[in-house]
Amino acid sequence: MESTLSVYSAWINNLKEISSDNLPTLVYKLVDSLNEYKFHLDVELIFDSPDDFLYRQKGQLKIDNSVI
Repeated sequence: MESTLSVYSAWINNLKEISSDNLPTLVYKLVDSLNEYKFHLDVELIFDSPDDFLYRQKGQLKIDNSVI
């Protein structure tokens, strides 16, 4: 769980550093950053977890949906 908090902090810092003069490019970069963070949650935190609790309860806990 601590690694997820560090990934979250890194994601927030990354969002603060993203900039572009072109709006479509800015949106692309922001969405790409979100997808990387969400992939970490979906795969590394939930799916690859040694404890199956998060994977089995995924729909009830709504961890991945809270990101969006």
